Amino acid sequence: MSLDHKRINMSKISLIVSLAMIWLFQGCLLLSPERLDVGNDERWWGDLGKDRIVRLKQDVLLERRYLSPYGTINKDFRMERISVQEFKTDPSRWPQFAIVAGGTRMRCVRLKRYFSTGYGEYEVMAEILDGDHRRKVVDIESLTFGSPYQEGGKGSLKINPEYLDFAN
Repeated sequence: MSLDHKRINMSKISLIVSLAMIWLFQGCLLLSPERLDVGNDERWWGDLGKDRIVRLKQDVLLERRYLSPYGTINKDFRMERISVQEFKTDPSRWPQFAIVAGGTRMRCVRLKRYFSTGYGEYEVMAEILDGDHRRKVVDIESLTFGSPYQEGGKGSLKINPEYLDFAN
């Protein structure tokens, strides 16, 4: 094989590797979620709104900064849900959770959109105004509905009436 032939093969390999790297890099950009703070645009808030007060209609679980009607634990490499009722029977069994009582008021403080190809959600942050967790800022997204995918999603954010109502 001549030296020129080896150079051509190396050029082809370099081109293929370069194209593969570009393709992988583009894929990462397209698949990683874009994060946009949309809290200052009232059209994104839908039924909610910055500084709007909502009230819990029933007890929910708090895990770190997330409020949810259930907690999630990893048990033997399986995700398992813990209901509020299960938690109340033996809170010491799940020290990572706490109860936020029905009737607790929260003030909406921040709204972000997360979206990419095949994925999207809101981050709806609210400050707890009452009780043991007063002043804590938590994500209440799991107590809401809405589609953050595109500009047409503006105004789609709604409270889940099973868990929240408006206090003002």
